[in-house]
Amino acid sequence: MSSKGKDFLRKCFIRDPNKGWTAKMFVSFAVSLLPTMYSSGASLLSCSSRNWKKVKVLGSGSFGIVCLAIPMNLRLSSKLTAIKSSIIQHSKSLQKEERILQHFSNCSESIVHCYGNELSIENGYRLYNLILEYANGGDLFDLIHSHPAGRLPEHDVQNYTRMILKGLHCIHEQGYVHCDLKPENILVFRTQYGTQLKISDFGLAKEPGKEDEFMKEYSNEFRFRGTPLYMSPESVAFGEMIEAPLDIWSLGCIVINMMTGKYAWPSKMKMDLVRLLAFSNKEPELPRHMSAKGKDFLRKCFIRDPRKRWTAKMLLNHPFVADQNPYNKMNAMNCSQSQIARFSLQVESGSRCGFA
Repeated sequence: MSSKGKDFLRKCFIRDPNKGWTAKMFVSFAVSLLPTMYSSGASLLSCSSRNWKKVKVLGSGSFGIVCLAIPMNLRLSSKLTAIKSSIIQHSKSLQKEERILQHFSNCSESIVHCYGNELSIENGYRLYNLILEYANGGDLFDLIHSHPAGRLPEHDVQNYTRMILKGLHCIHEQGYVHCDLKPENILVFRTQYGTQLKISDFGLAKEPGKEDEFMKEYSNEFRFRGTPLYMSPESVAFGEMIEAPLDIWSLGCIVINMMTGKYAWPSKMKMDLVRLLAFSNKEPELPRHMSAKGKDFLRKCFIRDPRKRWTAKMLLNHPFVADQNPYNKMNAMNCSQSQIARFSLQVESGSRCGFA
């Protein structure tokens, strides 16, 4: 391993938590680990193609680095873009994300838009660049914690929850499961019409009709898929049970996060979460200051049996989000109250509802 890599690991393994590096500190450090284009500020600014030029590092992840890019030809486009870049040999996750996002081009209101990809050679390295629309408001985590109260007003939570649900409905309707829904993976767009949220980061998503690469790679390991604080009981207890209901549980955790500014569970320790999810019947505590409609919405998200948990289509018609706007009942994916009532009866009898 290189000296830079070893130094990076030393920063991760500092025993004193008060002296340990934060994720924010690692962003700038991670830049130096990708000699492809970030070995200096000058090389960052010179990194470009005929269509765009990278001007600022926005963040990093297991895939590589994400940068803000400006268009090189304003006559063709005036849009800022976010470009995720990875060395071509390690770009499987980005290629998968592009493949998935191409299926959701008709859901651009709720899912981040992908403009395609470009290959480039920079400083002798071949890079895969995934070109996405730029979220000028950051992510939902930033939005929550930048609010003066440290949490969001309930009317905003209702509005944002509905936006996320529309994206989830589109994802689930086409047979996909996101698998890593959390505030950091929900982007914020500030427009002249208000704030819009869009779901992003499909690197861990389960694709329909394809062998699950994640389960294939980690079939002999006890490995969690997603972020433990937002994982569902069935995804912990039965790691192979990766279906749409797990995203609904994650949504419930996000709603609590928006309402309180805190996580749904009191502990962030992985094994504590495993015990709570897999070996108990506990559910996250509902926010005391939340309305009765909001609490009922969360109860539907936190039904432990995934077969009985409400779907995104059904939740779009729940009063917590449907009553927010007089047009929502018309736009809530044509899911009627009679269908929901029929589902509830079937749940009580132990069967799974299908909508005609």
